[in-house]
Amino acid sequence: MLATPQQSVITQANTDRLAAEKAVAEAEKLTQEGQGTAVSKRLAIEKYLEALQIYKNLPASEASAREVRLQLAAILKKIGRLYQSLGEAEQALVYYNQAVPIFAELGEVLLQARTLHDLGMLYNVFGERQKVLDYLEAAQRLYQQVGDTAGVGLTFSNMGWIHYFFLGARQKGIELYEQALKVYQKAGDRRGESVTLSLLAWAYYGLGNNEQALNYYKQAIEVARQVGYKSGEARASIYISQVYEALGKKQQALDALMTAEKLYQELGNSLELARVYRHLGEVYWEFEELQKALRFYEKSVSIYRELGERIDEGIVLSEMGRLYNSMDKPQQALDTLNQSLSVTKATRDRYGEADNLYEIARIEGAQNNLAESLIKMESSIKITEDLRTSVSSQNLRTSFFSMREDRYEFYIDLLMKLHKNNPSAGYDAKALHASERSRARSLLELLAEAKADIRSSANTELLERESAIGKQINELEKRQVELLDSQPTPEQITALETELFKLYQQYEEIKAEIKATSPSYAAITQPQPLTLSEIQSTLLDENTILLEYSLGEERSYLWAVTKTSINSYELPKQADIEKAVQRFQQEELVPIRMRPAQGVLAVDILSQILLKPVAKQLENKRLAIVADGRLQTIPFSALVIPRESQTQNTFVPLMMQHEIVNLPSASTLAVLRNQVRGRQLAPKTIAVLADPVFGKNDGRLDRNTVNSNNDIIPNLENLPITQVELKDALRDAGIKLTRLSGTRIEAEAIMALVPEAERIQFLDFQANKTSAINPNLAQYRIIHFATHGILNTARPELSGIVMSLVDEQGIPQNGFLRLSDIFNLHLPAELVVLSACQTGQGQEVKGEGIIGLTRGFMYAGAARVLVSLWKVDDQATAELMKRFYRGMLQEKLTPAAALRQAQVEMSQIPQWSSPYYWAAFVLQGEWL
Repeated sequence: MLATPQQSVITQANTDRLAAEKAVAEAEKLTQEGQGTAVSKRLAIEKYLEALQIYKNLPASEASAREVRLQLAAILKKIGRLYQSLGEAEQALVYYNQAVPIFAELGEVLLQARTLHDLGMLYNVFGERQKVLDYLEAAQRLYQQVGDTAGVGLTFSNMGWIHYFFLGARQKGIELYEQALKVYQKAGDRRGESVTLSLLAWAYYGLGNNEQALNYYKQAIEVARQVGYKSGEARASIYISQVYEALGKKQQALDALMTAEKLYQELGNSLELARVYRHLGEVYWEFEELQKALRFYEKSVSIYRELGERIDEGIVLSEMGRLYNSMDKPQQALDTLNQSLSVTKATRDRYGEADNLYEIARIEGAQNNLAESLIKMESSIKITEDLRTSVSSQNLRTSFFSMREDRYEFYIDLLMKLHKNNPSAGYDAKALHASERSRARSLLELLAEAKADIRSSANTELLERESAIGKQINELEKRQVELLDSQPTPEQITALETELFKLYQQYEEIKAEIKATSPSYAAITQPQPLTLSEIQSTLLDENTILLEYSLGEERSYLWAVTKTSINSYELPKQADIEKAVQRFQQEELVPIRMRPAQGVLAVDILSQILLKPVAKQLENKRLAIVADGRLQTIPFSALVIPRESQTQNTFVPLMMQHEIVNLPSASTLAVLRNQVRGRQLAPKTIAVLADPVFGKNDGRLDRNTVNSNNDIIPNLENLPITQVELKDALRDAGIKLTRLSGTRIEAEAIMALVPEAERIQFLDFQANKTSAINPNLAQYRIIHFATHGILNTARPELSGIVMSLVDEQGIPQNGFLRLSDIFNLHLPAELVVLSACQTGQGQEVKGEGIIGLTRGFMYAGAARVLVSLWKVDDQATAELMKRFYRGMLQEKLTPAAALRQAQVEMSQIPQWSSPYYWAAFVLQGEWL
C-alpha cells in the first residue's frame, strides 16, 4: 500500500528528527570525551549546527511543537556556551540572544535564568560591567522564583567577582561572596560551599592577607574532600600553592601541586594536568631550581600540543624562553621564543605576539645584535599601539599602556645605544619621538577629543541616554544630601550608594559607547606624538629650550631641544635620581626652621644630576620641562644653577635666570595650541571663588558676618557628600577642613587690581559648587579657585576642590567639585589658578604621568593651569598671588614671566625665603 503525501511528510520529519538527535548526541560525546580541547569544541559546534539546521527545516507543524522548540533553544544555548569557552564572544552573544526568548516563551524559567547568567558573564569580555550585573540580577530573580539555591549562590559569587576584580569595590565583592557562602551552607550545597570558600580565599590573597587566604583555602579543600569533589579540591590545591609560594613555603607549595596532579590524573583531565605542570614550572623557577622548572614546562607544552590547545602552548613556550634566558642560554631562549611567536601568529594572539617580539628584542640587544633587536622592538611597539587604539574606554587604555611602559623604556635605551655607536644617524631624534610616544597618551587623546566635539556627530539616542542617566545621578545625589542630614541607618546609606554606583558605571559605559560610535572620535583615536622636526618647527621659539627627561631602570636620559638643535645626555638610573629627589624634598622644601644643615647639599646634588650636563645650553632661555617619574613632583624653580667648580659656595635658584613651565609632553602643547587656535578671548578678565563655608560651626552662619577667623572642624560623619566621597577623600589625604582666612585676603587683593565690570567674585556661601559649574564662567579669561584641594593618589576620581558645604541657612549641600565634574565643564580660559593644596599632583601612572586636576581643566578648555605641588602656607600663598596677579594685570607679563617675578620677589623676603613658601606653584601648559 502506497504512503499518502501526509504520511510521507511525517515519515521524513521523523527521520530528520532522528538525524538531529544523532547529531546532538555526537556533539555531546565530543564535549564529554574531548577533555574540553579547542578541536573537540569546534567539532561539537559543527554537529550542533547540523542539528540546528535540521530542526529549522522541519515542517511548520513540527517546528512549532514544544519539545522541538525546547530542543532548539537548548542547542542554541550550548553553541553559545562553546563559543564563549573558545573566546569568541560575539558569536556566543548571537546564540544566547536567540535562546533566551524561546525559553521565556515556553515558561522554562530555570533554563532562561541559566542563559541570562551566561549572557551576563559574556558581557564582561566586552568590559560592560553594568550589563554583567544587570543580567546576573535578572538571573538571580528567576533562580529565586524557582527555588534554585545553587543558581542564587552562583549569581552572588559572580557579582562578587565583578565588584572585586573589575570595579575595585573589594569589600563589596567580599560581602557578596559571604552572601553566596550563606546560601550554599543553608541549602547544604557542599560543592558550592567549597567553591565559594576558594573565592573568598582568592579575595583575601589579593588583599595581601595570606593567612586569611590560607585559612579559607584549607576549609575549601576539606569540604571538597568530604563530598568527593575532586575537581574542586584540585583547583583549590593549585591556588593554595600560590599562597604558600608567597609565604616562601616551597615544600607546602609543591605538595599542594602534587596533590592537584594526582587528582587530575585520577579524573583523566589532561587539560588541567597541563596547567598543574605549568604552575610547577613557575614554582621551581621562583625557588631557582631551573632544570626542574624546565622539565615541567616541557611536560605542559607536550600536553597542550597533543590536545591542540595552541594558545596555551604559546604562553608556556614564551615562559620557557624567558626561563632559558635567565639560565644564560640565549640561543635556546631565542629558539623557544620564536616557536612561541609562530604559535601566536597562527592563533592571532596579538598580545602574545607583541610580548614575544619584545622578549626576543631584549635578548638580541643583550647579544649586541642591535639592528635585529630594533626590528623586533619596532614590530612589538606597533602591535602594542594597534591594540591600545582598539580600546575605547580611556581608563582601560591608560592601564593597558602603563602595564607595557617597560617596552618603551627598552626601546628608548636601544635607540640611544645606537646613537652612541652612530651619532649622526638620527637615533637620538627617534629616541625623543619614542619618549613622546610613551607619555601622556591618554591626555593627548582627551585634548584631541575635546577639540573634536565628538557629541556633535554622536548617535542621538546615545546622547539622550547619557543625559537621562546624568539626571538620575543628580537626583540621587540630591536625595543623598537630604538623607545624610537626617541620621540615616547604615542600610539606607548602603542601598543609595549601591544605586548610585550602578548609575556611575552605566554613565561611564555610555560615554565609551558614544566615543566608539562617533565619526568625529574615530578620526582622533590616535593623535600622533610629535617628531623632533615638528617640535622644533611648531612649538619652540628662539627663547625656549625643551628639557625632556626619561628615567630608566639601568640608565636615564635627557634631551635638550632648541629650535635648531638637539643634544642628548645619559643620566644615572632612576633609583639614584629618585633617591636624590626624596632627599631634596625632605631637606630643602621645608620652612627654614626645619631645614637641616646639609639642605643646600641636597639641592646641589640634584641640580648637578639634572642640569649640569646641559648647563651651557641654558643661557637665559625659558625652560619647558617634560619630567618623568618623581621628577614630576618637584619644582625645578627651586633647583640651582649648576656650579662650575667644587670651591663655589654660592647657589643661585634656577628661577633667578629662567622662566619655567611644565608640560606632560611636548605633544600635549601642540594639541593645546590647536584647541585654542582661532578661539575668541573671553570678554571679561577674572572670576574668583574663595573662602567657602565648610561647616555649621562657622561664625558666618550665626552672625552672617565675613570676618570670623574661627577654625571650622566639621563633623565628617554628617557631611553631605556624593557617595561619601568627600569624607573618604579627606580621610585619605589627611586634611581637616579649617577655614582658610588668607584666601579672602588673596581674593580682595586680586579684585583690587581689576575694574569692577571686568570681574566677579564668589565668596562665603556663594563660593559653592553651583557657582563653580556655572556656564557664565566661560565669559572670563582667568578663573581663580582659593580653597582646599584634595589629592587622592590611589583613586584620582576622589581628587577635587572643596566648595561651600552649607548654604546661608546651614542646610548641607554638595560642595565637592570632583575631577569628573571638572571634565564636564566648558571653560575656555586662558588661565585657571588652583590656589589650593596639592592640586598639581595625583596618581602617577606609567606612561601617563600625574593624573590629577590639571588634565581635567585642560580638557575643559584651559590653555594654562597654575597648580601647587604640596600643602602651601595660607599667608604665603596670599602674598605670592598678590605679586603674581600684579605682574600679569598691571605689568602685562605673561603668566610664566609673572610667576617667575613673584617667586624672585618672595625669595628675597627673609620671612618667605625658603622655597617651601614660594616654589610650590608650577605653571603647566602654554608659556606664550
